[in-house]
This record gives sequence, C-alpha cells and structure tokens, in this order.
Amino acid sequence: MIGNRQNAQGQNYAVEYIRQQVINAVGWDRAMNEGFRIHTTVDGELQKVAEESLRKNLDKAEQHPGYDHQTYAQYAASFRAAKSSGNASSQPAPEYLQGAVIGLNNETGGILVLVGGRDFEHNQYDRALQAKRPAGTAMLPFVYATAFEQGMFPGTLVEDSPLDNRAVMIGGMTGILGEWGPERADNRYEGTMTARQALAKSKNGATVRIGMEAGLDEVLQLCRTAGIRSSLRPYPATLLGSSEITLAELALTYTIFPNGGWRVNVPHILDRIEEKDGTVVWDAQQNLNKQNVVKPETAYEVHSCLVDALESGTAKTARTEFGLRKFPAAGKTGTAYDFTDALFAGYDNNFTCAVWAGFDKPQRKLSGRQV
Repeated sequence: MIGNRQNAQGQNYAVEYIRQQVINAVGWDRAMNEGFRIHTTVDGELQKVAEESLRKNLDKAEQHPGYDHQTYAQYAASFRAAKSSGNASSQPAPEYLQGAVIGLNNETGGILVLVGGRDFEHNQYDRALQAKRPAGTAMLPFVYATAFEQGMFPGTLVEDSPLDNRAVMIGGMTGILGEWGPERADNRYEGTMTARQALAKSKNGATVRIGMEAGLDEVLQLCRTAGIRSSLRPYPATLLGSSEITLAELALTYTIFPNGGWRVNVPHILDRIEEKDGTVVWDAQQNLNKQNVVKPETAYEVHSCLVDALESGTAKTARTEFGLRKFPAAGKTGTAYDFTDALFAGYDNNFTCAVWAGFDKPQRKLSGRQV
C-alpha cells in the first residue's frame, strides 16, 4: 500500500492519502523499506457506501433531460480504448460531472470516509482535500453563529426583502440580491420572519443584513477559528460563501455544532504506525488538541436551526430521499452563484459529512436538488 505508485488502477483516494501521510510521518526510506503496520481511521464499510452512493447519484444526474455535458460513460469508453492501445497517459483530463465526499469522527477528527472524485484511475486530483471551491450557502450557519454569539437568538425577527446587489456583488454589480445566487431557482421574498426560518430557508437578503450587523470581520474571524485556513475575502459576498475553501475545511467547521462549540485542531487519516514488534513510532493523539470556537449555547441554537433545515428547509430532500429520515441529523445545503457548485454538510452526534458536486472547470449544471 505504501510503495511507489506505478499506476492508479485498483487504488482510491483514501489509500493514496494514507500513503502520502505515512511518508510524511516516517520519511520515504523508512516507509518504503521497514514494513510498518499502518492503523487508519477509515471505516471500510462507510467508505464503500460513500463511493457507491456518489457514483450512483452522479450517474443519475447525467441522465436528467437536457443534460448536455460530457458523461462518465463517454469518457470511460475513450479511456479504455486509449489504455488498451497503450496511450492512457495521453488522455486529456475528464470533463464529466465530478463529486467528492469526506466524513469525520466528530470527537477525534479521524477521517472515516474520503472520496476525492468519481474515478481515481481517470484522475488523481483529490477534490475533497485539494480543490478550493465556493461553499455557497453552506457558509450561512457561521453568519448566524456570529450573531447568536452577540445576543441574537433563533426567534429574533429579521427582514427577508430585496437588497441592492451593489452592496454585495454576487455574480455582478447590478440587480437585486437573491437573483444572483438563491438556493432555489424559484426564489421569493417572504418579508418578516425569524432568524431560524431565514437560516433554514437559506434567505440571502436576511443573511447579509444579519452578517453586516454582526460585523464582517467578526464573521470571518469565527470562520477561521472554526477551521477555515483558506483565504477569505473581506467583502460582503463572503457572507454568502463566495470565497473558495476545501471540502475538508467545510466538514471540520461543521463539527462545532454537534460538539457543543469546539473542534479538533486538524482532521487525520492515520491513527498510529507500529513497527513489526508492535512498537508505536507515530501516534495521532500526540498531535491532537481541542479548539473552542463558540459557546455551547450558540452551538445548540445553530444546531436547532439546522435540524429545521433538514426537516423542512432547503435540505429536506436529503432527509426524505436519501435515508436520513430515521436518524437524528442536522445539515445545510450549499449552492454557489449560478448553480456551478452544489454542496451538503450534515452531521449526527458522532459523524459529520460534507459532499460536493460540480465540474472541475466551473459551469452551470443543474440545481442542487437535482444532483
């Protein structure tokens, strides 16, 4: 598993990341020559389910009427032909619909699931760990968390009404905010509503008003403390997730809600590395510590809103169609401007998962509910 990769056939993104991390932990020479026992955090059963589910749902999206992009089947056929003739290395990168999944143990930060793309043999770029894409409206909970830290609560009345897009500039400098990146293509304004309803229904206008009142700098600082290391642009559009982050960062930030306001410092895929006689030469516990992000009360308030989002808000499809109805879960969908990226981040008491679908070269596909 740790040896120098000759080709990608039969491997996957999780195995490749494990290989990289072992080399980082003990060095290339020792990793290649000393025959360590590698204990990982990956749950084999969950990993298989995630890979199959991602493949199945992206295949389904490609069969949607009006879908006019390259399909997985088309690329796979040309890849097989090139491979049989010895020209696989000359194949261009795939342009079909991609996806990624990462799942974390809330308490330890151990990576239980890692799927960096649709087919590792076609392309080894890890979209869960390496790709930076707009999180879109999946970032909204952190705007509300900032406001709740300052004294707002889920029952506070907020205004969902048109807002001049020149103040935010999502997708352009004209028009009305809400036309430029709504969670739904049939977006409508509902006037006065509670903060709980605004978050559950992903109301952009209300969210921007809340974020600007709480303070843009304060929102960005909370996001960083929650685990986002990627650069966040200091503009109002970032309140709606216009800045690019990794899927792994998104998953880590969401763990603060089931954890009561804290997170581990960094996700990890290695548990420990042992020599043949059982001597431990590397242990993840040596590098782990907890980071407090928000008060437990704030974490619970946001959590209660995300329960509503999953039960009756923009994420309700995940609950009704993907088997979550029987689980005590919470979560939030994310949609980027012009529907170029679709995301979901959700959790239960033990497990947090983030999912992304989109193209490597951003382009409009389908709404998040269709992917």
